[in-house]
Amino acid sequence: MAVTQLCVLSHDPADTADLARTTAAAALPNRRGLLRGLGYETPDALDGRLVDALVAHGSAEDIAHRVQEDSTPEPTTSASTS
Repeated sequence: MAVTQLCVLSHDPADTADLARTTAAAALPNRRGLLRGLGYETPDALDGRLVDALVAHGSAEDIAHRVQEDSTPEPTTSASTS
């Protein structure tokens, strides 16, 4: 399995948002079907939620936090039979 995390590194929030949208648009053609299957009914609209889901953006610390957040497995709950 190959995992890709798109990133835009910048300290300027306005610049970062524009670059993240451009980066997401470039990645969109290969991901439309997958995104629709994940509940993004109109991926071509590139709303803020979708851009944030596709592209980690901000400072180095912001991106590191996002990557760590995305790579941490969800805790599993086991049914107790007491």
